[in-house]
Amino acid sequence: MCGIAGIFGSNDRERAARMGRSLAHRGPDGEGVFVGPNVALAHRRLSIIDLSPDGRQPMTTADGRYIIVFNGEIYNYLEIRAEIETKYRWVSKSDTEVILHAFEEWGPAALERFNGMFAFALYDAQERTLFCARDRLGIKPFYYTFDGREFVFASEIKGLLAAGWKAEPNHARISDYLARGLYDHTDETFFSGIRKLPAGHHVILKQGEKPAPKRYWDLAQRAAATVLPKDEREIIEEYKKLLQDSIKLRLRSDVPVGVTLSSGLDSSGLVAHLRAALPESDKLSAFTSGYTVPEFDESSGAKELAALYRHPWQRSCLDANEVPRLLEKTLYYQDEPFGGVPQLGFFKLHELARQRGVTVLLEGHGVEECISGYPIYFYAHWADEYRSGRFPRLLWDWHSYHARLGESYGSIFGNFRKYVHGARGRHVDFTKQSYSSVLPADYQKLYATPAPDPKPFGSQLSNELYRNLAHDKLPRALRFQDRISMSHGREIRLPYLDYRLVEFSYALPSRLKVRGSRDKIILAESLKGLVPQDRITTPKRYIVTPQTHWLHGALRPWVESVLGSESFRSRPCFDQAGIGRAVKAFYAEESPKNSFFIWQLLNLEAWFRMFIDRTWEPMGSEALERQAAEKII
Repeated sequence: MCGIAGIFGSNDRERAARMGRSLAHRGPDGEGVFVGPNVALAHRRLSIIDLSPDGRQPMTTADGRYIIVFNGEIYNYLEIRAEIETKYRWVSKSDTEVILHAFEEWGPAALERFNGMFAFALYDAQERTLFCARDRLGIKPFYYTFDGREFVFASEIKGLLAAGWKAEPNHARISDYLARGLYDHTDETFFSGIRKLPAGHHVILKQGEKPAPKRYWDLAQRAAATVLPKDEREIIEEYKKLLQDSIKLRLRSDVPVGVTLSSGLDSSGLVAHLRAALPESDKLSAFTSGYTVPEFDESSGAKELAALYRHPWQRSCLDANEVPRLLEKTLYYQDEPFGGVPQLGFFKLHELARQRGVTVLLEGHGVEECISGYPIYFYAHWADEYRSGRFPRLLWDWHSYHARLGESYGSIFGNFRKYVHGARGRHVDFTKQSYSSVLPADYQKLYATPAPDPKPFGSQLSNELYRNLAHDKLPRALRFQDRISMSHGREIRLPYLDYRLVEFSYALPSRLKVRGSRDKIILAESLKGLVPQDRITTPKRYIVTPQTHWLHGALRPWVESVLGSESFRSRPCFDQAGIGRAVKAFYAEESPKNSFFIWQLLNLEAWFRMFIDRTWEPMGSEALERQAAEKII
């Protein structure tokens, strides 16, 4: 896990070095720069595998032809190395060198052999070309710009700004964010002209040629080619085998490993299968993010889970008075507007992990986008049943959902109608995620773009899962978690997002994802006998953040000061009258359900000040810490 940056089309060492310095938080253990005839590459090192100087980057093959800067981990590097070890002279024990020799051996086809999270740029000094690639699911970031002459790339947007790219707003993405709550859903960013290399893509660059990324991994095709065992019990056993092997691979590290925990089924699955994969897993420290408001705090459940598997347990705790300062601090590392108060809690969690000396953390994210986990997926499954004429089954599912979760038949039917008629831009509980009234009508009309709605599968449930995996929930969650962890020089590893497990999950029949009033069926089945039954059957809590509570109460003076500021009132993307009505209605409610539109306004205003205005005007009670590295913006 590191920070990478570079310029293709120039050999400006100083610019490349400046880009690398802007990413110092991602790689506190070392730095390096390579300069060739038409390229300059920079690297910041976070030492995870092979801590010796032999693992430093940029790394070059013995003949000097290939030079690489790499961010991430190739978990199966030992197996790949064993295949080709006798053919090459090795100077390190790193996975970086495995990429170099694998590329020598197989060329771009080597990507198909890598099991990991990665973003890298590999320069061919003989052909004077640059090969760039990003992992299948986009766990590791890769941003770039192209001005017709130079291709400039970096792990974070601030690296591109350090290279001299002018920060200007991308109004189409701002419109999507405010009107529909969409972000990280395309390869564009909030910055005009700055793009992402899409997940599962690579690009081969020649001097002056426009980047043309190509897909090397297609989930729908891979899922269709997956052959499942015929017996359901055998399918569940295969799922367990894949998950435990995924965990084993992600335990490979030369630095301390820990685990993050919540009180949910995903965390239970992670630590239970972790114990099966590593009997001495109780030596690994567990970390949980909590809140000072008891009704929103899940720490007790996570503490019980840690105690059940004898993990030493640590808890970070977020209070309302920390929110203004942490919003600004976190935004600096995020580069773009981000998800909400929970991300501030995770910022503190990784700060705690750093203080405790734990560098690598296993995390349970990705389950919901593969085997369900939100109410919206029940509705997608019911839509499949409705369209296929399985009406008795549909009615039984509704009855089961009502009986177990207590939702009224009227609410179930009403939400089902909303879903069938295209209720997008809503939260998992069908409350609004955004208010188009906060945007001027002409602004929205000028910059509105179609929302991605891919349908590569024959099932509505699979398409809903895929939309969240490729264009909605997962891409933004991966961005949040990468930046938050790397802001403290920590590495997150995600066993549920092993590409083999993802392909297997998308090949599963619906009955192993959603059945009656239950979801995550195959994960729950895999845990029988490994965790107490009540952890499998207890319904999930979907609203577990004090964000609305705080913005409606303790943080109201802060909200009003930001929304009443001169800079906020000058933004062309804000309809002041519409915002006034929406905010007034929000504070008139005794217990509002959703505060996301308030967070959007605060987050976007902070982003404008920090990256566009460059005023660094503090929005909170404390000024943003002005570290030397921040001067690069």
